[in-house]
Amino acid sequence: MQGRLLMSVAVMMITFAALAKADVMESSTQLNITGSGCGVTKLCVELPAGCDPAENQTCLFMSGIASPPMDSDGTNLTIQLSGQSSGYIALGLIANASEATAMGFICGQNPSDNDTFIFSEVEMNNTDDTIIPSNMTATDIQGLADGNLIQCEFTIPVMNTTFSVLLGNGTIDMGLGPLSIALISEPMDFTDPSSSINPTIEPTAVSSNTPPTGGGGAVQPHALLLLLSILPLSVLQKA
Repeated sequence: MQGRLLMSVAVMMITFAALAKADVMESSTQLNITGSGCGVTKLCVELPAGCDPAENQTCLFMSGIASPPMDSDGTNLTIQLSGQSSGYIALGLIANASEATAMGFICGQNPSDNDTFIFSEVEMNNTDDTIIPSNMTATDIQGLADGNLIQCEFTIPVMNTTFSVLLGNGTIDMGLGPLSIALISEPMDFTDPSSSINPTIEPTAVSSNTPPTGGGGAVQPHALLLLLSILPLSVLQKA
């Protein structure tokens, strides 16, 4: 049952991939992404474990800070990403399959303009499997592409604060190339910075024409299917 559902979702996401958009934005010199405060004031996931992007540009890093709850409107997550890639770095936030939504984000190089970077997002409603294109939620977007160092920061509103985190990277050549997954974490509560943990899977790679499988546990196939939807984007068509 679950395997058939995942296959249906995969086909749907690939079909609707063309609806997603990538925004090209001016690079910012104001970003300050560091491992300071990890486990105390912000939740962090990094590879290698314990690395600090302020000291090591090859550190693949995500931090998240949850604002105080906003009554029934949920909360805001402020996300920072940093990593080294000649193309893009990717983040997946995967909620429990029976809850809310799964979200994917990409920050990347713009090969045609070194002074800009690209940002893309996509959302899947896990309750009815519908795809929402990337006109959705992120605000306060900042990014930097300096050589192979890619960094970005953005804020998103969420109702759920517990997610598994996927981090990866890939190439850009007239579109997004295959995603190389560096890690997928167990579920973590972004309101509890001390829940930062080490990665739980070995690196692998997927592309838009890789058939989904039902193996590998509950988190991994769901995360792969989520990011399948954004891999075929032609990110260079929008100036």
